Amino acid sequence: MLAYPNNDKQMYLDRVKFHREHDELQQGVGWESNGVTRGCAVGCTLHEYNHAKYPALLGVPEVLARLQDQIFESLPREDALLFPEQFLAAIPDYQTKTDLSLVWPKLAVWLLTDPDHGVIRFVQDTKFAQQKIAIENVAKLWQRVIDGGVVSRDEWRAARDAASYAARAARIVFWKAIRDKLLNLLETA
Repeated sequence: MLAYPNNDKQMYLDRVKFHREHDELQQGVGWESNGVTRGCAVGCTLHEYNHAKYPALLGVPEVLARLQDQIFESLPREDALLFPEQFLAAIPDYQTKTDLSLVWPKLAVWLLTDPDHGVIRFVQDTKFAQQKIAIENVAKLWQRVIDGGVVSRDEWRAARDAASYAARAARIVFWKAIRDKLLNLLETA
């Protein structure tokens, strides 16, 4: 899958810029064109709210379309309005023959293991040893994908199950800590 397979990067950039300049780029709206034209990052890019069309039209994996949408909806408005253009502009144009298929795996590894921003930073305490191992194992599977290896469905399933179990255990620790703090605050009120 190559980025901008129809060599139309500028058309999409111009489209989202037009929508931004005409106050039609809106958080919380997929795509509306019945009398009033407005939409989110995905809607204003495609003129419909359909993440699944990103691979064929933009050469962008659907997971990145969904991530773009989530980031757009989560940013403060002034940042969100610029993000669709930033997203589209950051993707190299067709002539570079860029394959974006490894962008998500690389981001996933970063989201999991970056010491400053990754979820790994929340499980450094020894009581979260299970969670740390689960995070590291999922990151290793993504790294294998990045390195050109194959990960079987069974391996993904086992990693998912371990991570799910670890997350449940972490929630119990979390809620027990909140319970204890609440009881302490009530007792000392």
